[in-house]
Amino acid sequence: MDDAEAEAPGPRRRVWLAALLALLFGAVAQVYCGRFQRALAIYALTWLVLLLANAALLCLPFGRLAITAGFASVAGVYLFVLIDAIRLARSDSRAPLCKYQRWWVYLLLIIASGTISELVLRLNREYWSEAFVMRVGSMRNSLLAGDRFIVDKLPLYSRPPQRGEIVVYRSSGEGRPVLCHRVVGLPGDEVEIRDEQLLLNGEPAKEEYALYDGERRDYDILNNFAAQTVPAGHVFILGDNRRNAKDSRVDGFVPIDDVLGVPKLIFWSREHSLSPPSNPRESREPVETWGPMRWDRIGQRLD
Repeated sequence: MDDAEAEAPGPRRRVWLAALLALLFGAVAQVYCGRFQRALAIYALTWLVLLLANAALLCLPFGRLAITAGFASVAGVYLFVLIDAIRLARSDSRAPLCKYQRWWVYLLLIIASGTISELVLRLNREYWSEAFVMRVGSMRNSLLAGDRFIVDKLPLYSRPPQRGEIVVYRSSGEGRPVLCHRVVGLPGDEVEIRDEQLLLNGEPAKEEYALYDGERRDYDILNNFAAQTVPAGHVFILGDNRRNAKDSRVDGFVPIDDVLGVPKLIFWSREHSLSPPSNPRESREPVETWGPMRWDRIGQRLD
């Protein structure tokens, strides 16, 4: 529809309403100001910036720079939409109304843009990237409880998980919770744990990341795991914090199809702990406690 098509002069465009629409619904404000084609261009620009910001978080080697650049670019687009809507409302406040400047058109645009946004976000979470939070200390010191990180799902579409790689995967059992541990055994590898030492194909594995913190638990399967060959289509996964991890020693081999992606970047971090419920009869869920921010971890890359 051409922006030049117009009817008789109508109500004045209100600056405060244009600003409110811009803040809440983005480029709908430009449609309210009689700039339909401009609104479409802004929608396209917004999604392009969001995609580029997401790619920067996953790919740029400097984590804090990626976070800053991504936030600044997204904020810049929304600031532009706001300022542009206010300027248009002031300059065209007495311009005649176009045929599409109707309340029901604005409502349809809001519904359509919200629906498309939700669809795009779902597709992104399913096939490209997703954010997760580490709630336990099973990967200390690579990942701490309270770290929030973004996971890249694209690499595993073209290759299997690699030995030594941290991955996010769906565990076995009721509800199939998502866990994050490290791949230590690939299909065909013989894995064994003897007195807490990992043996890979009969040789002691070099694991600079492995941590043996706290008292040794009286749970033999964590300390000694009989030699087994990793079956085809599976991987053997261990937590870095060996005395405080529920991994393949307990749950068995993990199907490669259950591996979701590779953690790339910590974008937020707060101290976090889990404690038993005060009244187990009322609730079996552990009590979460959040502590102060860990600013030094924000922007740390995991690849």
